[in-house]
Amino acid sequence: MVRQMGATPVIRTLFGVLLLGGTFISCTDEEAPLAPYAPGQMSLTQINVEDSVYVPRISWGGGYVSGLGVNRGGSARLDTSLAWLIHRAGNAIPYQQRFGQLPSGAEDLTTTFGGRPTTILNEDQLYTFWVAREDVWGTISANPGKLLLLDTALATPSRVSGDSIFLSQQSFNVEICPIDLYIGIKNLRPVGRLGVIEVIQTDTSNAPILRWRITQTGTPPPDTLLANIGIAGGDHYEVSTVVWEVLAVDTSSGQRVYWTRDVIVPPLIAGQEVPGTDVFTAFPATGLQRNLAYYVWIANMAWDQRNRTRSAYNYAYATFETY
Repeated sequence: MVRQMGATPVIRTLFGVLLLGGTFISCTDEEAPLAPYAPGQMSLTQINVEDSVYVPRISWGGGYVSGLGVNRGGSARLDTSLAWLIHRAGNAIPYQQRFGQLPSGAEDLTTTFGGRPTTILNEDQLYTFWVAREDVWGTISANPGKLLLLDTALATPSRVSGDSIFLSQQSFNVEICPIDLYIGIKNLRPVGRLGVIEVIQTDTSNAPILRWRITQTGTPPPDTLLANIGIAGGDHYEVSTVVWEVLAVDTSSGQRVYWTRDVIVPPLIAGQEVPGTDVFTAFPATGLQRNLAYYVWIANMAWDQRNRTRSAYNYAYATFETY
């Protein structure tokens, strides 16, 4: 979906030439065309942040600026929430920058206002990206800690009121979005006699970490070993929906014999190689998918290999959803 900014066909043609080879994705799932630099003639339009990376390229429409900031959280201001702040006088910062890379002639002011610099952005962290022109930079820098707010109806470049600075779109723009490369886990519901399963999202892949506690009467702690573990799609077990399964195997007799010992130890990353097991279904290379339901189960060697109800001995399961 493309948001039109009222650019003429000529401007849109120039924009296409300028951005040849570059891809940017807005945090609001809308794309906005960049405009060639025209001082004093165009408002600063939507900020676009490159998707699926922790060191994104940042772009905006409307021309060059003097200030570019990135705050942790959902507010733009000069305070300890700053992750990056750069400045170059005279609206000399071009409208395409890579996070953390200081452009020629600019100064890094992150620590000047108490910010905590970082080289990469963090998974599942909300960030606020903003840009400002020279005509409002003096007001912004003279009022550290005040909330920077876009006011599209403002007739002057800026207005200070209480703990906020209201800024016109001619001179300021802001975008709030999360960094979200990998799946999240929600609505985890552990069930069953054998134990309690935990499914934990990571910030390195779409393979969750699996942990479990054995709670079944007659299985004294700290015994946590399993003979079988797996994940299926949906909210119940079906052979046809299994996305990953490993089973303990004993080869001491020269043959592959299953269900004779417990060897699977927590914690375990889904898809991880487990010594003493055979992989019956390989974990997908891309991991689990977003916006789906999954069923994870655990069993020890005493399970009857048939009963998957919540009352089954030596067996437990959990359902969860991804986002």
